Amino acid sequence: MTRKIRSIAFSILCLIIFCCGLSGNSLAQSNKSEVAPVNSQDDTQVLRMLLNEVRQLRLTLQQTNVNAYRTQIALERLRLQQTRVDKLTRDLAELQMQMNEAASNRPRLAERLKELEASINQESDTARRANLTMEYKDLKFNLAQRDEWEQQQRDHEAQLNRLLQVEQAKLSEYNEQIDSLQRDLERLLISDKPASPPNRR
Repeated sequence: MTRKIRSIAFSILCLIIFCCGLSGNSLAQSNKSEVAPVNSQDDTQVLRMLLNEVRQLRLTLQQTNVNAYRTQIALERLRLQQTRVDKLTRDLAELQMQMNEAASNRPRLAERLKELEASINQESDTARRANLTMEYKDLKFNLAQRDEWEQQQRDHEAQLNRLLQVEQAKLSEYNEQIDSLQRDLERLLISDKPASPPNRR
């Protein structure tokens, strides 16, 4: 994004320098015409061409200002959209990390549940059996809660993925707008070149 902004700024700067050069050439041609021998037909032609150059220069500057304003707006939209995409990407990565951590703990808890069930069946001491049964029920409840939490997180993950795709599409659209504005600036640099006045003899 920073490289794109620098490229557009460079294009605008080149266009301004180009327009200033046209203005300087026009003044130079005008000064030359003052010291050249008087020829009414040539003077009229030179004057017309100078007027055309001034009109073209004014149109070019106007178009440059419009493009610069549009570019500024587009860059701000691009920056805000990039911030949204970055936040959604971080949120999704954090959620997936939590889900992976929960999934990695599940086998250990499930194995412990089996061990408790086997111990309960083999325990003959009433008090010890009651403690194991309570631990078994607590762990089973905990696993059920985890199942519900994981399902909610999977739904949330799917929602974040959909939203991220929408925001990434908008980001691509803003990037295309920036590219289009940059091409317009480059075309102005290349094509908006008024014809030079004829050489005075």
